[in-house]
Amino acid sequence: MGSLVGRIVRARAELFVLTLVVLVYLWLTAHLPEWALWATLFGVIVLVVGVAPVRRYVTRRCWCVLSRHRTRACFRSTWTMTYDGTLPYLLWSRPTPVGERIRVWLPAGLAVNDIEQVSSKLAAACWARECRIEPSRKRAALVVLHIIRRDPLESAQLAPDVLDHIDPATTVDDGRVVPLPRRDAVASEVRQATATQPRAERGQAQKSKNTNNSTGSTPAVEGFGGMDVTDYV
Repeated sequence: MGSLVGRIVRARAELFVLTLVVLVYLWLTAHLPEWALWATLFGVIVLVVGVAPVRRYVTRRCWCVLSRHRTRACFRSTWTMTYDGTLPYLLWSRPTPVGERIRVWLPAGLAVNDIEQVSSKLAAACWARECRIEPSRKRAALVVLHIIRRDPLESAQLAPDVLDHIDPATTVDDGRVVPLPRRDAVASEVRQATATQPRAERGQAQKSKNTNNSTGSTPAVEGFGGMDVTDYV
């Protein structure tokens, strides 16, 4: 009896959809002619296949059911169970932007570490890219499995064709090296800057020199640009 109840609980989504389809079919048969019945069924199929939002909704719900069954099969195949053979309870699964999220209740005898050891096998069993384990902060027996199927931030083209307004397809790299400035060229620029010293500064320097000579004191030592550096000598 317990095994039968467990099978019914695991197949609750399929049983609900099957029961709903049968009830709708019986109601349409009783209230519509045969041609209207088939037209309605054809319209539903076109709606599911042709309309993108409806198609994505149905596809993601189907992946949730499939991931739940594949997760239980992985637990059974890897012996992720208690010593008396009790498997983790898969409470619920729902779609996410990157895949599915499955809530798992751990029976007495299992811990989060037991689930983390088979995370890579869970990803392979669910035909996904990755499986991430998120333990609950409130209850140690509650674990959330994140089945990662896609990355919304991933792009097939990591960099644009034209980077910094330079097209690598048309730009030719000739391998030329820009030379460093020569010492004599830098020295000539310094001498030219000294020769073009403002006239007022040269006059003040000459006046200071004449004053020092007239007083008989030690002549001032002029530095670069006519600056008096006597105090520093």
